[in-house]
Amino acid sequence: MVKILEAGSAIVLFDGLDEVRQEHDHREATIGQMRDFTNKYLKAQCLITCRIAATSYSFDRFRYVELADFTDKQIETYASKWFHDQPEKSAQFFAEFEREENRNLREMARTPLLLGLLCLAFDATMSFPRRRVELYEEAIEALLKKWDASRAIKRDEIYQGLSLGRKRQMFARIAADTFEANQYFLSERKLAAKVVDCLVRLPDSPPRADIDGVAALKAIEAQHGIFCERAKEVYSFAHLTFQEYFAARFIVENTNALKRLTKEQRVADPRWREVALLTASLLNDADEYLTQWRQSADAIVQTDPELCNLFKYAHSMALPNGDAIDLELVRAFYCFLPFNLIYQDVSLDSSWATVDLNLIQARSKGDIKIAQQIEHDDSTAQAIYHTRALILDLIATLDLRLARTIDKSLPSRARNFSRIKGINLIGAINYTVPFSVPQALHHGLSSLVDQAKKITENNVNSLEGRMQVHLHLTHMLGHSISYCWWDPIDENLFAQYIKVLASQANRLSLTSLGQSLNSLAKIKKPRSKSWKEFTETLQLVTLEETKIPAFWTPTNAQCTKLISYFGATLLFLEALEVAAVSDRKQIRGNLLAPPWA
Repeated sequence: MVKILEAGSAIVLFDGLDEVRQEHDHREATIGQMRDFTNKYLKAQCLITCRIAATSYSFDRFRYVELADFTDKQIETYASKWFHDQPEKSAQFFAEFEREENRNLREMARTPLLLGLLCLAFDATMSFPRRRVELYEEAIEALLKKWDASRAIKRDEIYQGLSLGRKRQMFARIAADTFEANQYFLSERKLAAKVVDCLVRLPDSPPRADIDGVAALKAIEAQHGIFCERAKEVYSFAHLTFQEYFAARFIVENTNALKRLTKEQRVADPRWREVALLTASLLNDADEYLTQWRQSADAIVQTDPELCNLFKYAHSMALPNGDAIDLELVRAFYCFLPFNLIYQDVSLDSSWATVDLNLIQARSKGDIKIAQQIEHDDSTAQAIYHTRALILDLIATLDLRLARTIDKSLPSRARNFSRIKGINLIGAINYTVPFSVPQALHHGLSSLVDQAKKITENNVNSLEGRMQVHLHLTHMLGHSISYCWWDPIDENLFAQYIKVLASQANRLSLTSLGQSLNSLAKIKKPRSKSWKEFTETLQLVTLEETKIPAFWTPTNAQCTKLISYFGATLLFLEALEVAAVSDRKQIRGNLLAPPWA
């Protein structure tokens, strides 16, 4: 062996220098021995590994490199090798791993230890834990205790006597304070002061002046990796997920913090999303938590009479309901329906029409820059369509099948309101296809006729059939208004649409509607002014059947409230799925039925 070392034919690895204890000068003695070794065998290639936070020493002739987080490619390589003999499981792992709801796991996976935990969890169950908090707790446990215990390592602790539970309490308090203050990065001085603030609260704690906060912070960083130094003397939690998890821990254990989380401003704030979900998952009994959440969400819209009328309308359309369809789904649909109408005066003297037509023309000609500018300028139009798309998100969460029925009639095909681009005036133009406006109108109308023919083919119950008929009425009215502006009108196709919808209405025992539509189909519809009169009649028929009080164009401020409300409701549903509650079905059934309805 000596000859191999002297000849430089060996690679020597000194792994985990930070794991050598400092007491009784053990680490200094070890460092001395390593220096002697490397000086004696100059030709041998030596590699020393150590956590960054513990590198308070140096070695001559060594090149210092810092191991970066895993890249996406390295994560893929690691996981592929983990499942190398199980190709189907490997494919399923990556499919789950890439889902939007697992974005926090992708952040954790950049740390090899935590990626190993993810692979281990998936290997056992073919899925990631539904209660994500279980996975986070396993990761925290690994960082605080298991990793060292599994290798019989006992580290020095500058903050000796601090139990595992006390450490968690300290991290929870710091996480809650910093997250509430919207602080993700702290100076070394400020974070060290927070560590000292936690330590002096403990029984038998030495005086504040005797605690070296910076030394304690360095020890936490080196030994557990909960905090890490992002830049010189700038710290953060190693992962945002850890900060969110510990903040949720603090909230669960502190009544006042729990009340603050369910305040109106926070249930609608996307920044608190993960903390809110983790809190719901950690609570042993989440009934009161979810009750307070709903009350705060209701308060967002409760002071606006017009918004209250929207929910009263939706609630009234869900009763009576003898069909096998959930009330909350019916309410969500009838919250959506008014937003599927075209919000402009039938007199066609509205600025809405100008904005919408200019946008259609710009897109049909491929003038993307002009279209984007129109979208940007009309913030109210954007807010309305964001609201509509967010309600569709909610419907998809409640019943994906019904959402797909609706979505086939919408050009955006996006169930995440943040991705919605453009003003979908007609619900007919697929902006990814370079149609001219007349072609787009014909394409959309033809598609709607085909869909209307299938309403009663799938043995839908009477309520769901009625809902689909009402949806088509709003689509038809949208087309009729758009034709008031364009010369190329496919009157035969439009008449066919009316007859198909009349037939479906009669099959669903909507006799009055069927008669009204059949009468409309017989009207001779020349262009220009007469078509406007026809559209006015169709509007009256639509409003009478759907019972929508009137053409209501929400303001930008009202849309902002609705976006907050429906966002909070979507998050409420996610929380309900992971929470321990007494009656999940009843809580879900009361959704979108505010107390004033």
